[in-house]
Amino acid sequence: MPRDRQSEWLVIVRCLAILRRLMVGDTPTNDLIEIIRRYEDPSAPAPDDSLRDKLEKDIRRLRHFLQHEISYLPAEKAYRLENLAHPLIDLPEEAVRGLAFLERTFSPAEIPYRDEVTRLLDIIRFILPEERAEQVGQMRGLLEIELRSRDSKDLDPELLEKLSRACSTHHEIEFNYRSPRHLDQVPRRHRVEPYRFYLEPVRRHYILDAYQLEISAPYQMLLNRMGTYRIERMTDLTILPKRFVPRQIRKEGHEIIYRLTPEIARLRDVTAYVPDSEITYLPDGGAEVRAVSFNLFHDLRTLLHYGANCEVIGGDKALAQMKALVQGLARVYEV
Repeated sequence: MPRDRQSEWLVIVRCLAILRRLMVGDTPTNDLIEIIRRYEDPSAPAPDDSLRDKLEKDIRRLRHFLQHEISYLPAEKAYRLENLAHPLIDLPEEAVRGLAFLERTFSPAEIPYRDEVTRLLDIIRFILPEERAEQVGQMRGLLEIELRSRDSKDLDPELLEKLSRACSTHHEIEFNYRSPRHLDQVPRRHRVEPYRFYLEPVRRHYILDAYQLEISAPYQMLLNRMGTYRIERMTDLTILPKRFVPRQIRKEGHEIIYRLTPEIARLRDVTAYVPDSEITYLPDGGAEVRAVSFNLFHDLRTLLHYGANCEVIGGDKALAQMKALVQGLARVYEV
């Protein structure tokens, strides 16, 4: 092969290696330089300045020739893949049905390895052609039909279809949202990156997990955090043109330790409401449960259904929040 043709193929292979690394997440410049170094002639080591120059040219190639959206983060000295202009893979229809099944199966919060599997599904859908990713959402919608009737509120089918499509194709969305926390009862306009929606098993509400970007009305507020929404409170949903790369969100977990009385635990069939709970049955017939909660608001209110047969005894934040809940109930009932 002529040397110039060989050099052209080397550049292509190198660019693909850079793109693969960016798919993992934000990548420090030095890590990308090491990728460039792997494709150099080991008998003639190149200086770092030369490698950096090749990296910048490869990034420009990915941006201008392939039109992938890649940003530079000065504070972290790292690059971030923001958007793919061209899909990297495609799948046959039976594999698409498999993705839809996995997405539906791993939606409930209590499923083991839910975050790991949904992260995998997010990446696969992101590198699919947009119409194929949309097909995943359509197939999942068919799987959801049976569950919709079990939600506590009627859902707008058109809104649910748009939401399913946006989750599958990784498009930002905007919608109006009414929250009981706002005394004026005026809906706020939210812009988010939607990740997944599911039927919350205890209260039977459909929930959207999303990365919150901003609230634009009645005043602007930048959020940049993970949040959840009750889908029944969403209206006027619009799918925006901008696509996003699924973020690798590290959830903050809080220790929670609670004790159940023998009236609940003596048959040794305690339900692990918090994922990955460690249940220890005690000599008196009771049980002690240790877990890490990623949603204390939800998990503590779930434990309240045990009434006086459950006592939260550990986890500083969990204990403080449960005491506040019980004190609030005591005020309401004038105890």
